[in-house]
Amino acid sequence: MTTTAKKVIAYIPVALFWALDWWAFTTGSYASERDKILPVYFAVLIFLYMLPAIIAAHRNHSHFFGIWLVDLLGTPIFLVGWFIAMVWAFVDPKRKQAVSS
Repeated sequence: MTTTAKKVIAYIPVALFWALDWWAFTTGSYASERDKILPVYFAVLIFLYMLPAIIAAHRNHSHFFGIWLVDLLGTPIFLVGWFIAMVWAFVDPKRKQAVSS
C-alpha cells in the first residue's frame, strides 16, 4: 500500500466526522451562545481520536492497517486501543531492520 493511500485511509474518518459535525451544527439550533464552540471541540477530538493512525500513515508504518483498526475499534473500550495504537505507531520493526541493514 502506498503512503498516499495510507494517508487517505487515515483521514477518511476525520473528514466524515467533520462533515457530519458541520451538518449537525448548521441545521440545528443552539441552546445558548456558548454552545457555538462545540463544533470546534468535536473537530479537535476526532483528530485526536485518529492521531495514532495519522502518525502511522505519515511514518509509512509497515503495520498501518492494524494500527488503524485498533485505533478505530479499540479506542471506545476505555481508551485502551488508543494507547496501544499510539505506541505501536512509533514502533516499526521492519523499519528498524531496514535502517540497520
